[in-house]
Amino acid sequence: MRRHIIALVVAAAISFQPATAAAVDPPVHSPYVYRARVTQVVDGDTVDADVDLGFGIHFHTRFRLYGIDAWEKTGAERERGLAARAWLAERIADREILIESIRDRQGKYGRYLVILWADGENLNERLVELGHAEPDVTLREGDVLQLASQLRPGSIDAVITDPPYCSGGTLPAERTKPPESKYCQGGSTLGRPTFSGDSRDQRSYAYWCTLWLSVCREACRESAYCLVFIDWRQLPTMTDALQAAGWTWRGIAPWDKGRGARAPHRGFFRHQCEYVVWATNGRVPRLQDRGPVDGCYRETVRKQDKFHITGKPTDLLRRLVTVAAPGELILDPFAGSATTGVAALLEGRQFLGFEASPEYFDIGQERLIAASEGVQITRRTSQVL
Repeated sequence: MRRHIIALVVAAAISFQPATAAAVDPPVHSPYVYRARVTQVVDGDTVDADVDLGFGIHFHTRFRLYGIDAWEKTGAERERGLAARAWLAERIADREILIESIRDRQGKYGRYLVILWADGENLNERLVELGHAEPDVTLREGDVLQLASQLRPGSIDAVITDPPYCSGGTLPAERTKPPESKYCQGGSTLGRPTFSGDSRDQRSYAYWCTLWLSVCREACRESAYCLVFIDWRQLPTMTDALQAAGWTWRGIAPWDKGRGARAPHRGFFRHQCEYVVWATNGRVPRLQDRGPVDGCYRETVRKQDKFHITGKPTDLLRRLVTVAAPGELILDPFAGSATTGVAALLEGRQFLGFEASPEYFDIGQERLIAASEGVQITRRTSQVL
């Protein structure tokens, strides 16, 4: 089956105005919902539809169903592909439904991405539940608390993430500086975008971490792993937040960045290590096909592999994603430049990521497209590593 990189966003790029007084309100947060009449079901994940934009204006085009990859109508998948198309046609052909628009800049295949709603039911999800389609490799744009709350309980096999540290100093004035001032040598990002959400004070940071860790845990199966990067300043806070969120804290794994790490002056120890705090959702699984997992890592940061101003090495993440079995789903609620996702795909795992920054969302999407084809690209080039 084909693999596509797609995106869920709060504000669609399609410059329509949403229809008013929809017959059935779908249980979604996006306001970009329109009445539509499907004129043709091309296959299980592609339809032609006439969209009512209001004021007598209609828009007719071909749409791709967001978040799923239906079976093909040709080759070995033909029988299942025809069944997927038949089920969808029975539900929506030549009747009024609701379409929720998804921004993907018309995507890789030139089609707008949508969620179809009929009688209050998300048909995209229903196709997956019935076995007519599989979920796609996905990067979603938006806030972690909103997006994670939409996940089905038990659907995630591991959480691996590098959240904002809200660190960079011991005094409030130091910690509220822009990320480039706190984390970049000389304050230069070397062309990388900055990011927001890194200026919370200690109490609000602990509370916020507890919130998102709790929501993510609710989406995880029993014994799922949770791996969170953090620095020495916020290490105690993160271990507290993990436990407050219901995770069972198991330990930390140091990441040695090498002797190239900076120090404020010669009297300091080098800021050479960051830490992976690891926990599980209940008991620790007894792995039969892999493990034990390394308890200490040494990977240097290479400029050509660093797409985010606080980015971690892809090779480091490739080692960490092995806590999930091949084919299992890894969630990164702070995807950044999608290094966790790249590592997951290259190691044969599935990936779901959230990213609030439009700039980093675009960077991550480009990297995931390449990784889904087995390719790892360097920063600002299309060269294969």
